[in-house]
This record gives sequence, structure tokens and C-alpha cells, in this order.
Amino acid sequence: MKPAAQQNDNAKLSNLESQRKCLVTGERLQKTQMLRFVIAPDGTVTPDIEEKLPGRGMWLSAIGDVVKKAERGSFFARSAKRKVILPENLTGRVEALLLKRCVSLIGLAVRSGVAVSGFEKVRIWLKSKPSGVIIQAFDGAEDGRSKIRVLARNTAVLTALTADELGQASGREHTVHMVIGPGGLAKKLKLEMTRLQNIRQLILKDDDDKRQDE
Repeated sequence: MKPAAQQNDNAKLSNLESQRKCLVTGERLQKTQMLRFVIAPDGTVTPDIEEKLPGRGMWLSAIGDVVKKAERGSFFARSAKRKVILPENLTGRVEALLLKRCVSLIGLAVRSGVAVSGFEKVRIWLKSKPSGVIIQAFDGAEDGRSKIRVLARNTAVLTALTADELGQASGREHTVHMVIGPGGLAKKLKLEMTRLQNIRQLILKDDDDKRQDE
């Protein structure tokens, strides 16, 4: 059995190895809180949401205003030490990829039988079964959403999707409430939807500002 001091050192080393430094803020965070980018052969900055693309990774905090700032500056070029091509609306591309990832994971959960949707089904589930994560459409009626949150107890409630997007993911036209049972899928969804939620904070705010200007 390893001494306690060595175990602590190993834990600290493991924690450090799973961290990356944000190009914009300089802050070191867990990779789960960040977004990886690579430079494609043609020099284009490319989001690597699933962290599988070849090449040296460059990392940003998974926060909308951080990605927006990276779009407008020379952070990627300085890190790569070369000229790079920044695609238009990089934040929007990141959002679209995260949304696609979330929709895919929700669809898998539905097909696997570990998820139900609809107010009454979710309410019954929360009263009788353990839950991994609760998903609510942010544009759903607050009355119903608040009733589900009361039953959530310590289960994470994520609100990154619209009712149409959640409906698309669950195979229905319009969905406000969904619960997914505990397990690997729930953990992955919590990670990806949290990143999407953080990216969308700024995008949704921008949309609100535009509507107020009209």
C-alpha cells in the first residue's frame, strides 16, 4: 500500500495533467470545463468538441464571452506561432457542435430506455426512481418547470435547450421536461449541456439585445 503522502502527490499530479491553460484568460482549468481547438492543414482554427482531432490542442474556457474574445484577437495565431484562418462566427460554430452532441446523446438515452419526457412521466419518475440528470427547456412555462425543480432534490437541472430542440432530440415535436437515469450517459450529458449552457449565455443575451433594438 502506498504511503498517504505519495497518494496525495499522485492525486495532485493526475489533477494537474487533466488541466489546460486558457489562451484568453491564462487560467488553468479542468479539461471538462474547456474547449479544444486545433489548426487544420489549411490553417483554419477548428473546434474539436470530442477532443479526437490530430494536432496540438489549444484550449479556451467554455464560456461564451471568452470564445467571442478569442474570435476578435490573435490568441490562436500567437499560440500556433503562425498565421491562422479564423472562421466567421466561431462561437456559433462551437454552439452548433455542442448542440449536435447534446441532441445525439439525448437520442441515445431515449433509444436505450433510460429517459422519459413529458411533465407527468417525469414527475412520476422523480417520485419513484433515482435520476441522473433533469433537462428542462429554458423557454418552457415557469410554473411547470418550478414544480419539477421542487422534486429534483439534489439532481442537476440543465436548461441549455429550447423546447423545439429538446423535442427534436426526444423524437417529439415539443418537449419541456425530460429525466435521464443515472449512469454514463447522464454524466456525459451533464458535461456537454453545461458547456453548451455556458456558451449560450452570451448568445442568448445578444439575441435579447437585438430584439430590444428592433
